[in-house]
Amino acid sequence: MLEYSDKNPSIREPLKGQDFDKVTKLLKDFQFALDEEIAAVKERPSQDTLESGTYTSNGSGKDSDEHDYKFKSGNSGLRFAEVIRAKAGDKAYTISYVDAKEDEITLRFPEHLGPQITTIDLEWENDFVLRKMQDQLRLIQTAERDEHFMRIRDLFYPTPVSRIEPAKTEYARKLYEMGEIEVTHDGKRNEAQLEAVQKALYNPVSFVWGPPGTGKTSTLGYIVANFMQRGDRVLFVSNTNRAVDVGMLSVMEALMATGASADIPNITRFGDIALSSESLDRIHHARQADARRTRLRQRAQRFQELLSRFKVLQDELEALELAGDVPPEELEVQIDASLSEIRRYGGIRKMEDLVDNLQQQLQNADYYELISKKAVGTTLAKVCTSDLFFDLEFDAVVIDESSMASLPYLAIMASRCAKHLVVAGDPMQLPPIAITSNKEASQLLEQDVFAFAARAEQVSELFDWHDFNPLQTTFFDVQYRLKEDLAEIISEVFYEGRLRTGVPSKRLALSTDKTIESDLSVNKTHESPEPSTPVKKRKKSSAASKSANLKTEVEGNLTASYTVVDTSFFEPVLTKRNNDYGFSPINEMHQKVLTDTVYQLVAKDLIPMEHIGVIVPFRSAVWDLRRALNKKGLTEVEVGTIHTFQGREKRVIVFDTVMSGMAERGQKRHFTVRPFDETKNGLSVPRLLNVAFSRAKEQLIILADMQHIRKVYSGKFLGKLLDRLSGI
Repeated sequence: MLEYSDKNPSIREPLKGQDFDKVTKLLKDFQFALDEEIAAVKERPSQDTLESGTYTSNGSGKDSDEHDYKFKSGNSGLRFAEVIRAKAGDKAYTISYVDAKEDEITLRFPEHLGPQITTIDLEWENDFVLRKMQDQLRLIQTAERDEHFMRIRDLFYPTPVSRIEPAKTEYARKLYEMGEIEVTHDGKRNEAQLEAVQKALYNPVSFVWGPPGTGKTSTLGYIVANFMQRGDRVLFVSNTNRAVDVGMLSVMEALMATGASADIPNITRFGDIALSSESLDRIHHARQADARRTRLRQRAQRFQELLSRFKVLQDELEALELAGDVPPEELEVQIDASLSEIRRYGGIRKMEDLVDNLQQQLQNADYYELISKKAVGTTLAKVCTSDLFFDLEFDAVVIDESSMASLPYLAIMASRCAKHLVVAGDPMQLPPIAITSNKEASQLLEQDVFAFAARAEQVSELFDWHDFNPLQTTFFDVQYRLKEDLAEIISEVFYEGRLRTGVPSKRLALSTDKTIESDLSVNKTHESPEPSTPVKKRKKSSAASKSANLKTEVEGNLTASYTVVDTSFFEPVLTKRNNDYGFSPINEMHQKVLTDTVYQLVAKDLIPMEHIGVIVPFRSAVWDLRRALNKKGLTEVEVGTIHTFQGREKRVIVFDTVMSGMAERGQKRHFTVRPFDETKNGLSVPRLLNVAFSRAKEQLIILADMQHIRKVYSGKFLGKLLDRLSGI
């Protein structure tokens, strides 16, 4: 039996036989789904193409068999690849992952390929983490511990609110108890954020629904800080290293804001750090473990020297006595002094045991450093793959971006918490991804935890679940990132009009770390301009005049929060290349419009390149646009898919829909594609579009062939959304 919290004397509902069977079946279903996914991964290895790899000396010369190259890439799958096959030109290599920082990744090659690698094709089997997840699930099934099964039950099968009178009385009591929980914060948390902290401290499982820009991650920082100040050990996890970094910076910020900065050395960031940050470097587990090893070595060396010195003095005394000589008084004084110091540590035998213990701690310094911390931040994958986390439990587990985490991951996390599990995310953001063609397995692996717990297939059902479970769920209804005109449309389209725009308070930033100021502070508010009008079609004959018209239209609309650039005026035509990457569309006209637009943003509007993000729905289009932008000198503009930008934001986002009619036998054939068609991709379509359209802090520019959109997406989500943004 486990207590809800120190404040609440209530206990979890005991595990019943039917609950046990339900959880057992769910775990078996997870195993089946992972089996199918592993088989699919082996049949279809992951592939990627990296460009402009720069040689980075790792201390070895050119004659060595280890040569590191740094590439621009945010591909997290490479971190756990056991074997990476690379092809550069006509030569093939087996290479290995070294580390990653920000949006760069370092790979190790067996030979020197010159100062720079122009392009490299990679292939690897991305099943290592999947197999480790299976191992963890087997342990849970084999152990059949009631407390593990209760945590999994509470997560996936939350008890619905009863309508009978005794249950209503119990509900009222719990609501009162929850409201009585005092939390420490910065005085700038809004009502929903404070409720989320209280529910986290009270419930065995609580859900935090935080749309973009609502302060979800910063509030999670206060949740972790409150757990720590209550004496709980906390595990903070997320899908990506960057998300973990931002979360741990938020924890440090919360500790400072609540006067508990002395606890910052008691937290650790385990695994690769993605952000450049002095604050993160100071709490990096590898650095902390090295410092522990140094202290242990120094202490062991001091004890060993004391024992050795005493032995030398004893040997000298025995030699004198055997020779019949009288020991000098100075020698006896030295022996007495050494023996006195040894006795302070319990005597010779005790000190010898202490030295042995220190040696054992030296060999396991990483583990001892990990378990000594009050809060640990790492990725979901690291918890499953690192031996240091084997069978480790925490009082509380806080999961950020949980709507992107697969259900098997979350079952494992539920088994690691003794008292409180906090599940934070946004079910209207990207769901988990699976590649298996088995329908049953893919449906399970691509289901997000909010929809699973709510048994929801539509957005309205998610909100019904929230409305009927106010004790367990919190919806953050005030956003501080987007301008009000765009935020209003996103609220109406994605959140039933429940999302309001608030005036942000400037959050406290760690004065010693500029990274926190840039990555975590809420940007200043902006007055909301009138919504832009769509780019109108005009008759122009030459390509030059069309380009001039585009420039005029875009310039006229950049003062608004969003602009829909209707490219149908330029009569774009879609083609595709044949390769191993599946559907790879090419829209040369869109490439030209996009590169001209970005060039204008940088050259005329003086927007720094690193503040601009370009989002496309297809990975193949990423490489095409990177090359096109590089030719114009726009090398620092980030280009990626919608998944790349999950949890990210930029000052300006340019979203290219890419799609137009495809040229076939002298005619245009119009068709829908999976990322934009809910009949092919279900609830994932609004999630994808929500992510794409909510990454911009100031300006969102959308490139769309509206003739094509209205022809094939009329009445569908994308068509209705773009018409709404165009003011139609």
